[in-house]
Amino acid sequence: ALYTVHHKALLFTVLRHPVERAVSTYYYLQNAEWELSYQPHWKNITLMQYAMGVDIENNWIVRFLVNKPQLDNEPLNQNDFELAK
Repeated sequence: ALYTVHHKALLFTVLRHPVERAVSTYYYLQNAEWELSYQPHWKNITLMQYAMGVDIENNWIVRFLVNKPQLDNEPLNQNDFELAK
């Protein structure tokens, strides 16, 4: 067994593939009128248009770790990726 009485878990992490998450977000936000990030125009665009557009999330975990929110529109650089490691 992975976890036993003598070998207890201290941390558990679930990661989702970033492309799956982006596709799911696209479909979810087309109908989630209660969300602050709801965009009614997403109902009229294709998934490819969403993926190529400016509204798609942009390395959100890296931005969180280096304190560069996407709303600031500041581009990430190699130093940011190294710092986030």
